[in-house]
Amino acid sequence: LTTTVPSVKLTTARLSALVGTVETLTATLTSGATGSVTFRQGGNLISNCGSNGVVTVAASKAVCLWNPSSSAASPTTLAISYSGDGVYSAGSDSISGYEIFDPIFLTYSDTSTVYGAQTNIAPATISGAGSPSSWEWSIVKTSDSSIVSGISISGGMITVSGNLVAGTYAMT
Repeated sequence: LTTTVPSVKLTTARLSALVGTVETLTATLTSGATGSVTFRQGGNLISNCGSNGVVTVAASKAVCLWNPSSSAASPTTLAISYSGDGVYSAGSDSISGYEIFDPIFLTYSDTSTVYGAQTNIAPATISGAGSPSSWEWSIVKTSDSSIVSGISISGGMITVSGNLVAGTYAMT
């Protein structure tokens, strides 16, 4: 029995991962391929993907929703191995140098401002690592923990494009 060599490609949704945040790993195969894909990080099975790291191929793809639990092995290698089927032979792909970062926790001294007034605040890093350019921010209403929409943060300036009701808000 002769089989065809398939195209096997591993991609990630982001260039790096954050501990405790779900990262999407996608194995894309030649159209029509069936079988299964095994996902590994640093040579170890990613146990929360499919059945102990093995995901069944559907529509020539296998998707793993991976939640890294530690940055200790960073940078690491992510790898997939395709089982093959009656038409396509086994194959593999990998991404090396993939970085995993711990979350960064910041504190601010008590700061309040009046809408329309500019207030500069300087965060103090409690723990974590990473580049400030990759940080994602949100504004949360303290009383109900709802994320406030219509707010952008750029160059240290917070801009509100909608109406906010009176209350206490936290930047996270």
